[in-house]
Amino acid sequence: MRPIYLLTLTPLWIIFLTVAATGLETATALYQKAAQLDKDGFLEEAALTWEQALQAKPEKDLETLTKLRLSSAYIKMAEMVKAVEIGKSLVLSQPDHFDAQFHLGNAQAKLKNFPDAIAAYKKTIQLRPDEGLGYIALALAYFGNRNPDAAVEQLQEAKKIFKKKKNISWYRDARIMVQQIKGFAPYPPNFSDLWLANNLDLVRNTYEKNVFDPEGLIK
Repeated sequence: MRPIYLLTLTPLWIIFLTVAATGLETATALYQKAAQLDKDGFLEEAALTWEQALQAKPEKDLETLTKLRLSSAYIKMAEMVKAVEIGKSLVLSQPDHFDAQFHLGNAQAKLKNFPDAIAAYKKTIQLRPDEGLGYIALALAYFGNRNPDAAVEQLQEAKKIFKKKKNISWYRDARIMVQQIKGFAPYPPNFSDLWLANNLDLVRNTYEKNVFDPEGLIK
């Protein structure tokens, strides 16, 4: 008489949950590895690792955060088309995501697509009307689009917010920007291009250091 072998089959839902948990763990580990690489200045390696994290199918919040960090890395690497593509995909699926709109604005401004940068920065102001840096960014985008009057108007709004918040440093910077924009009036438009580029970099760096909160996005 032949022995009877009993096969224990694992239910499919258990296999699915196990695979999903493993993928999530991998995505999280890859994200953290990329964040450290970025912090250490290894931008290309960080970007590659964030791309791998996305391939690991992270959950929605981590996926969004990974794309935001990847967009920032691409901007620093001057891979502007890639940065814009990521930003567009994010705002298409999450139009009311403040950081997605700000990242897209930063990428478009760096690429000198100022009308598109204006649209993104306007959305950040609608989402967070008390964030003065959004008004500064919008003002610079207007100035890049050769509309100094609109730029000054936004800077005046920024001054009100920074004064209310007692942010003396940025209040003074906004006031100086108004004076500088008015001082550029007699000169050809490209006379201020370097000034504009430097201030856009200042806004982007300030946003990433003081406004963008990666930990808060995944809590």
